[in-house]
Amino acid sequence: MKKSLYLAAMLVASAAALTACQDDYENVADDNKIWNPSTDQVSLTLLDGKNDVVVKNLNVKMAQPEVFDVNVTYGVTPEKLDDYMAIYGGSPKLLPEEYYTFTESEVVINAGAVTSTSASIEFKSLLSLDDSYVYVLPVSIVNSDIPALMSRSTTYFVFRGAALINTVGNMTGTCLRFVNEGQCPMLGSLSKMTFEALLRPDAFPHTLSTLIGIEGNFLLRIGDAGVPANQIQIASSTNATDPDWKLDTNTWTFVTITYDGTTGEVNVYFNGVKKGSTQNAGRKTVNWNVVSTDRACYIGYAYDTDRDFNGDMSEVRIWNRILTPADLAERNHFYRVDTDADGLVAYWKFDEGSGNTIHDYANGYDMYVPVVYPGKASQPGDIKWNAVTLP
Repeated sequence: MKKSLYLAAMLVASAAALTACQDDYENVADDNKIWNPSTDQVSLTLLDGKNDVVVKNLNVKMAQPEVFDVNVTYGVTPEKLDDYMAIYGGSPKLLPEEYYTFTESEVVINAGAVTSTSASIEFKSLLSLDDSYVYVLPVSIVNSDIPALMSRSTTYFVFRGAALINTVGNMTGTCLRFVNEGQCPMLGSLSKMTFEALLRPDAFPHTLSTLIGIEGNFLLRIGDAGVPANQIQIASSTNATDPDWKLDTNTWTFVTITYDGTTGEVNVYFNGVKKGSTQNAGRKTVNWNVVSTDRACYIGYAYDTDRDFNGDMSEVRIWNRILTPADLAERNHFYRVDTDADGLVAYWKFDEGSGNTIHDYANGYDMYVPVVYPGKASQPGDIKWNAVTLP
């Protein structure tokens, strides 16, 4: 909630700043000036644990061309941090010097032009910043051959912690298959397995909905003939389900399914809490590393086109070990794990935000939306990307 209020405040303040500088624009034709062409004084970077280095560019424009080159120099202006706090509030920290380097601090507007070349700043070692703080680096035009509009001469580079999950994929009307089907060896001999996914179902319109697996082999699905449409079922040599394995619509649930192929035991956890009783799905080693026209391993598809998962997916994982309640209780386990965590075989975060390919952060077992449904002539739809703030 605090982050949402913070962003709202920034947007309101940015709009106010833009309105305030309109009078300046009215005079630039008579008194040529330069300004930052961006309509927002704030350049926000979320500390999401992914990027250690970020490069930002700066340039200027002016109202009318000159017959000479106009040279402009940028510099860090720590005193402007007070101005930032006056506009946006809060108690941000000045970004320390070791986290940035000007790769180019000077720009030029060539004679006869109105737009400059670009300056650039490299922000580095961002993964070591404490994301519980907000950091600000004010960068201003500190020297120029013609005057700068004061209201548009400073850019505030802001760094703050992101929500752990900011984007999810909606799988309604679509499915995924492996980019390199049959070339995922770590998925080929799972005698013990844990499947995890953060799910938000929109609806359960079908008799059954598919999570992942192979029809007629080993399939994790929701519903079936005689099984409620919102109840998880493991379809193996023996089908396993439990009345307590029901998912709610429009609710985020972190689902964990453990399977021990040496005993057949299946356990299901919702948000780290065991649901129902231990079931048995038969003894077998799971092999999802196969090539087939319609019976390979898919997400959201199993034999027929009306078995997709209607809802949002995120944090889909496969492990080659049985996760324990202690594992599930690890800090932020529902929203993020290390890509090299012990036993992690596949890790699809569904954080791309665009396109139809889902990257596997663990072993590169990427998945994609096929042109047609496997073994069918009809086409799956695109993944729909939704912005979220989780937790």
